[in-house]
Amino acid sequence: MVKALIEELAKLCSENPNVVALIADDKEVYDALSEKYPDQTVNIGISECNAVSVAAGLSACGCIPYVVGGNTFMAYRAYEFIRNQMCMQNRNVKVIGVGAGMAISVLGNTQHATEDMGALRVLPNLKIMTPATPTEVKKVIAHSMEFEGPAFIRVGRGCGKDFYQDGIKFRPYQIQEIKEGTDIAVFASGSIVCDVMEASCILKQKGIEIGVMNVHTIKPFDVETAEKLSRRYKKWISVEEHNTIGGLGSALADAIAERRLDAWLCKMGLQDTFAQGYGTYDDIKKKNRLGVDDIVLACIHMKEV
Repeated sequence: MVKALIEELAKLCSENPNVVALIADDKEVYDALSEKYPDQTVNIGISECNAVSVAAGLSACGCIPYVVGGNTFMAYRAYEFIRNQMCMQNRNVKVIGVGAGMAISVLGNTQHATEDMGALRVLPNLKIMTPATPTEVKKVIAHSMEFEGPAFIRVGRGCGKDFYQDGIKFRPYQIQEIKEGTDIAVFASGSIVCDVMEASCILKQKGIEIGVMNVHTIKPFDVETAEKLSRRYKKWISVEEHNTIGGLGSALADAIAERRLDAWLCKMGLQDTFAQGYGTYDDIKKKNRLGVDDIVLACIHMKEV
C-alpha cells in the first residue's frame, strides 16, 4: 500500500510542478521520492501540526500540497490545524494518513487509527477516503487532483487479494458492489474489504451469498446507492477497523434514518473500546473479533435471524 502511495505521488510530481509532498513520517521510506523530486519533496520531520500549517500556506500560494504522516498523528495531533487551517479556510490540501485502522499492529493501540473517522467526519468541507488495495490507493490519490479543497486519505499497510485485478473500475464517491449476492449486504472500507471478500468465498460454500460493498469514500457519503441497495438487501452488516460509533456503521445508520430505508443494520467493529492485544495485523483483527472467521459467523447469524 505504501509502495503504491509513493509511486503515485512520484507520478503527480512528474506531471505537475506545483505538487509538493511534505513528509512527516519515516524519512527512509520516502527517500526514493525525495531523491527523484528534491524540489517537490520536503522532509518536515515529526512535526505534523507544522506540516499542515506549511501546507495551508503553500496552497494559498498556488501549490498543491500532500502531507504524509502516521494516521494517528495526522488525525489526532494535527486535528486543530486540519480544522482551522485546512477546513475552515477551505484550502486545497490533501492529508494522507498511513496506518489506517489497526494496520500498525505490533505497536499497540496508541498507534491504531480507530476513532479518526468519527472525529474527522464532522469537519465541514473535508472529504474522507479510505482505499482498500494498492490499486485503489493510486486511483484515490489520482482522483484527489481532480477536485479543489481539503481531503483526508487513510492508507493501510497491507491487504489481501487486489480485487481490481478482476476488472473492477474505480468510481469516485460511489459505494461499489464488488461482489453481488442475494442474502446480506456487507459494507466495508479500507483493507478489511479484502477479508470480507475472503469470507464471501467461505460463505458461498455454506450456501450463503453475500453482496460485498466497498465504501472507499466515507464523506461525502453515497446515500443514493445505499437507498438503491436497500431495495435488494434487507439485512446489512458493516465491517470496519474503527469504533462502531462515528464511522462507516454510523454513516449507514444515518442513511437508514434519514431516507427511512427498509434495512436492518448490524455493526461489526470496536464496541466503544480500544483495540486489544499485540501481534501481526491478522492477529490483531482476530483478537478484536474482526477476523475472517468472525465475519463469516456474523453473516451466518444474520442469515438465521
